[in-house]
Amino acid sequence: MKFTSRSRTTLLLPVLLCLTVLTACGGGSGDAAPATASSVPSASAAAVRTASLVQICPGQSADPTGEVPASAAIQACVDQIGAKGTLELPPGTYLMSSQLRFRFPFTLRTKGLAGSTATCTQGADCATLKASPLLAEKFGILFVGGEGVAVEGFVMDHVTLDGNRAERLLGVARDRCVAGDNRYGFNASIESCTSCSVTYSASVNAVCGTGLAWSGSKATIERNVFANNGDNDTPYLWSDGLSVVLADDSSIQENRFIDNSDVGLISFGSARTKILNNVVTQDKIKAFAGFMLDSLQTGDFSDSTISGNTVSCAPGKCFFGVNIGPSPWYPKNKPVFGGRFEGNTISGGTIGLNISGIKASPQMMYVGGNMLVGSYPAGRTTCRHVGSVTSTAISRDPNIANSAIALGTNYLNQQTVFPLLQSTDNCIG
Repeated sequence: MKFTSRSRTTLLLPVLLCLTVLTACGGGSGDAAPATASSVPSASAAAVRTASLVQICPGQSADPTGEVPASAAIQACVDQIGAKGTLELPPGTYLMSSQLRFRFPFTLRTKGLAGSTATCTQGADCATLKASPLLAEKFGILFVGGEGVAVEGFVMDHVTLDGNRAERLLGVARDRCVAGDNRYGFNASIESCTSCSVTYSASVNAVCGTGLAWSGSKATIERNVFANNGDNDTPYLWSDGLSVVLADDSSIQENRFIDNSDVGLISFGSARTKILNNVVTQDKIKAFAGFMLDSLQTGDFSDSTISGNTVSCAPGKCFFGVNIGPSPWYPKNKPVFGGRFEGNTISGGTIGLNISGIKASPQMMYVGGNMLVGSYPAGRTTCRHVGSVTSTAISRDPNIANSAIALGTNYLNQQTVFPLLQSTDNCIG
């Protein structure tokens, strides 16, 4: 299976590590164009428009049909309610022609869904914030923190973010993506956010980059859906589902990642974090990897538990089912270390499980007890039962040995990469 060569330093290193400046761009400066004689609605059209409005907070109404821009009204409510307040949007679709900004603790939720265990797009009738065709804002529809602002206690619960990729492929956001700046294709960014949470929500149809970029400790990212983000077949339009730049002391559990186009779930550093029971499925869209631990940030997974996760790739849809370490992209990048990757199930992928670019200090990473299910190229992925190995830096698992298997040429820059192993102590089913 052949993938288009890509530069991750272009995509993520200068992008996800510089989530500090917000700059509005063309198409993102307002909610409506000035009225002209031809654009002034008829009396009947105006009546229909007025009838569709719903009150979302005292003094502010918005259209929940997705026909009339609603971002100014929603932002006005956020600013009016203020820090530690709550805005509950009635179910519906709200057209976002400018970015929704949060600079203080706040709760954004769909009305009537507090306490519900149904997830947006999978049973819950959620409020949807949908990008307008002309939206072109750095970091997407929703931006928390940033610009030197740290936020503690932001909550998004039962809200869908829709990047509206199909209608934005002729706009500025797409042009910025293919020029190498994927921040304009994000659905959302939550930055410098401590004790913040996103639950029972969804992020879908990002133009490029990611469905959600996250940076902040004590995060709770649980029971969300990340689906149909980006396009693997068009250079620079690929997108992760969830890009965890940094999330120490956090919980990333029971999320579903469906047909994202770069990596479904990727973390660049998450120490003392539980990454549990997430499901990654690539049935229709090609991806670089279903799940990945990388090091563009700290690469520190010390005392973290990565377990119970399921990655399922249809034939030809994942180059790696799971990739741990930076070597398939850039062998000279800092290695990852620490934590326990065990009890996960990986089905499919040209290479089911690849580990390349791990160090022992200050904490070795344990990799073991995982199940690889599927058909793999002969000699490329095998079971390793060779007895006790104490010299390997990647694991304390006695069933893991250094592998003589070579990946061949580096995925990006054609440098030879020699992964330490292709699978651990469980066999292909």
